[in-house]
Amino acid sequence: MEKSLFVCILLDLLLWSLIENSEKHLRTALEYGANVNLTSPTGSCPLHVAALLDLPWLIRILLDHKATVDQKDESGYTPLMVAALNGKTDAARVLLSMGADPNMKRPSNGETALHLAMNSKSRTVVGTLLDADADINAQTSDRKFTPLHLAAWFNAGNLVSLLLEDPLCDATILDSAERTAAIVATEKSNHHVAEHLRLFAMTKSVADKELLSAVMELDNEAAKKALMGGANANLCFHVAAMKGSVPLIKILLDHQANVDEINSLGITPLMVAALNGNTDAVKELLLNGAKVNQKGIDNEIALHLAMKGGSHGVVNELLEKGADINAQTKSKKFTPLHFAVHFNDQYLRKVLEMHTKCDATIVDWKDRTADQLAEERGHQHETLPDTPDGKMIKLMSVECWLIHNILLQSERVSENVYKVTSPPRGKVLVFNYENFEKKEDYRKGAVWDSKKVEKLFAKHCARVTTF
Repeated sequence: MEKSLFVCILLDLLLWSLIENSEKHLRTALEYGANVNLTSPTGSCPLHVAALLDLPWLIRILLDHKATVDQKDESGYTPLMVAALNGKTDAARVLLSMGADPNMKRPSNGETALHLAMNSKSRTVVGTLLDADADINAQTSDRKFTPLHLAAWFNAGNLVSLLLEDPLCDATILDSAERTAAIVATEKSNHHVAEHLRLFAMTKSVADKELLSAVMELDNEAAKKALMGGANANLCFHVAAMKGSVPLIKILLDHQANVDEINSLGITPLMVAALNGNTDAVKELLLNGAKVNQKGIDNEIALHLAMKGGSHGVVNELLEKGADINAQTKSKKFTPLHFAVHFNDQYLRKVLEMHTKCDATIVDWKDRTADQLAEERGHQHETLPDTPDGKMIKLMSVECWLIHNILLQSERVSENVYKVTSPPRGKVLVFNYENFEKKEDYRKGAVWDSKKVEKLFAKHCARVTTF
């Protein structure tokens, strides 16, 4: 009994030293014979804790005292997997330097440390594992996911770039559903990652791959180097426009990029910049001769796409350069004004209606004018009076004004401003508490309040889910 109690005290002292970051306590416990591989009820050992806390000096001491470097807990995680999953770079480096196996697999699904590192989105951890010869194309046993599939799934663009830079990375591997990483990204609506992977498949040289990585990471110097090495300047021109990077646009144009390059979707860099609300990029492209009325596959022009982008600056630039304000798409015969109504952007609707060349009588494929479309959608035409500084504002409640600015307004003041342009503009979770432990606490108005909140956010292009 006394011996068991003594062992427990030693173990407590050992674990306490990990939590307190005390080398003295740890060495004391080890001198008295503490078992460095003694496990908790969940199978974790002190080395797992040290990896989780990212304490490399403790890891060294434990391994010097014969701790098992690849010991698994009851879920099959090794200390290296714990470090990778939680983005603990220093712990991962020490474990690898002292013999941890980077390709050890979890028994349940075949995940390696590199797979788990995709969760942390830590570029340094992934780089450390790749430097230690982790299998970049290892597949899980359940879904047959490679690390690249998981990076696409988690929308980890920085890790996609790093993986694709490795010459051993195979982006054509299929998962259990016969999907490449690019298809996985597309299905998850991770469009930037999907575009990156799609473009990677089109690269024809090392220089092209280097240019793609440089543009995705907004590295101007690396882009110049790749272009000097013979990279195709048109390969990433749309990506530079999508990211709104004026420096990269200038660099690509200096290396003979076609300002009106049409991609597989039939759109030009100007259209991409307009769609993403990148005012500075639109200005630069127009300055370099981009065709303001170039038509896409559905006869859409940049001004149509700018309605979805929601940037007043982009719309003003396009109109000043002669964009056709009455241009109609081929399928639905929508004018830019129809699109402004469709997205319920009252400001842009007013801007277009006030333009001298705007013809508000044009009808779409269902013979609806923009006003009739608005009435059908229940979009009221709000008054937007001029303020003393000449800008139009809405007459609405403070709450509605805030939501409008969060979800709809997209004025771009610089290329680094975060943009929300996706359909839907965002996801809103509404938690409605109606019933409580005490019956007298029942909230009669809860359902009504919830419906009003749902309606408000749905009106402003958000996807609403109520619990």
